[in-house]
Amino acid sequence: MDLHDFYYDLPEELIAQDPLSDRSSSRLMVLDKNTGAIEHKIFRDITEYLKPGDCLVINDTKVIPARLIGEKEGTGAAIEVLLLKRLEDRQDTWEVLVKPGKKCKVGARIVFGGGKLTGEIIDIVEEGNRLIQFSYDGIFEEILDELGQMPLPPYITHKLEDKNRYQTVYAKHEGSAAAPTAGLHFTKELLKQIEDMGVKIARVTLHVGLGTFRPVKVENILDHHMHSEFYQVDKEAADIINNTKANGGRVIAVGTTSTRTLESVADENGHIPVKSGWTEIFIYPGYKFKAIDCLITNFHLPESTLVMLVSALAGREGLLYGVSDPEAPESNSMIYVRTEVADSYTKVRDSIFVTKEEVELPGLHESCVQLKASMQKSLYGVLLETYKKLLPKAELIQKNGNYISSDAKIGTDVEIAPFCVIGADVQIGDHCKIGAGTIIKDHVRIGSHVEIQEKCLIGVDDMDVYRLEDGVCRDLPHLAGTVIEDGCLLLAGSILAAGDSRTTVLGKSSVIGMLGDVGHNCVIKEFSSVGGKSSISGHCDLGEHVYIAPMAVTTNRISVGDHAYLGIGAVAIKDVPEGEKQFGNPARKVLELKKK
Repeated sequence: MDLHDFYYDLPEELIAQDPLSDRSSSRLMVLDKNTGAIEHKIFRDITEYLKPGDCLVINDTKVIPARLIGEKEGTGAAIEVLLLKRLEDRQDTWEVLVKPGKKCKVGARIVFGGGKLTGEIIDIVEEGNRLIQFSYDGIFEEILDELGQMPLPPYITHKLEDKNRYQTVYAKHEGSAAAPTAGLHFTKELLKQIEDMGVKIARVTLHVGLGTFRPVKVENILDHHMHSEFYQVDKEAADIINNTKANGGRVIAVGTTSTRTLESVADENGHIPVKSGWTEIFIYPGYKFKAIDCLITNFHLPESTLVMLVSALAGREGLLYGVSDPEAPESNSMIYVRTEVADSYTKVRDSIFVTKEEVELPGLHESCVQLKASMQKSLYGVLLETYKKLLPKAELIQKNGNYISSDAKIGTDVEIAPFCVIGADVQIGDHCKIGAGTIIKDHVRIGSHVEIQEKCLIGVDDMDVYRLEDGVCRDLPHLAGTVIEDGCLLLAGSILAAGDSRTTVLGKSSVIGMLGDVGHNCVIKEFSSVGGKSSISGHCDLGEHVYIAPMAVTTNRISVGDHAYLGIGAVAIKDVPEGEKQFGNPARKVLELKKK
């Protein structure tokens, strides 16, 4: 399983740096793991998704101020130490991360707080972690509280003003190097409201350490090794959870740490014993959950083990690329329906409607398919199962050295050079020219006065793949269409991919240069130009009058504003604002010289 399967674009400016004063006012996204439907709420609205008889499982670990800044004895060099776990068999000895590691060899001594605390590196263990033995006068916890800092996630750069803001309101047992962040949004009042609803609350403990937040550095995630973390499930918690299951209620884990605790101890029937110990459990897609039914989780970094865990429960595609009800449904789409809105969709064609069990859509066109939640295996598993239903292929008939589908609709004064292939349900407008050796696949729509030069590929499937539950890699079926609007020019060897979940569109009077490549689900607005040998990756949006110079590249899911300019060989990894000129790898804004 490839690490990059769990990548998504994360613009830094979208990461909140300062917590809200009211914890429960944070934003909440609700993803239906069965249908992929998405709703946007406020966290206090979580009560709408809980039922009497459910059980909320919280992790009551407490974060210690585990980040220490000290000086190397003898040189004064700054050393940062992050406490991971206290060793039970060695007094005052901790496993730690150190930075910079090259200054912390065995025997090195580090001084903290002007001598209030000293530590000696006594060993280097797995993956470069150090063992450090501390010396001090007094009580270690009190010294740590005075000298230590809260270890914030690496994506938080602002200083934390209130130490307690990085603790859950129910934190009790000290021992974590990082907070179980999903619980940070609960207030005491909200928890009381949930209990009053008839929802039980079970407390477990997992001390969050390196196993939770260490980055994955291997290409094949199966080669990743999780660091062990201590957990504890007492009798009270076990009884609450087991009784919930026996009575038909749902077990809802608050955070990935609660999830890992329950899944570590549960037997094959989901029974939770009284137990404590160390876990190295690594949950990724393909894992069959034994204990939990639902998950409340927080923001997770791309390619992290936490994204992998959530993907195992919700489905990778639904999690990373989920879609909600569109305001204006289009044909050739996958549409998630949460309520009875049949009248809104009667004009939609060639689309998949994913609904809950109780929703009926009797007014759908015969070219559409309704799939209820129980029929869904995974987002693209559904696509694969319905591929033949949605997209029947017509017979190709040989005409004048070409193979043209029997149901293709071709306008007047259209020139088609030899050795072309035109697929099923293709429509070509008037006064068009199709160059020799060009392939136009099924369901492409081409306007009038369009010129497509030789050896172009239009409406082809991208090389995207996905994996089903059995781990088998399959081609990604492309069910959405391809549209080329009036007056466009595609030079020799151009490629325009079909969409998989939305139509790929080349706006009117736009140009794709020689050997230019436009990926699936891209929308390019009118009068824009993609230079020769340039590559526009999937799901990109280009505005009007955009110029992409030759050999430029855009990464997935970025937008380029109107009148923007990407220079020769530029690699755009973030959105390009309207009117901005960018050059380089990665692409950066070009500052214009001011006239004196």
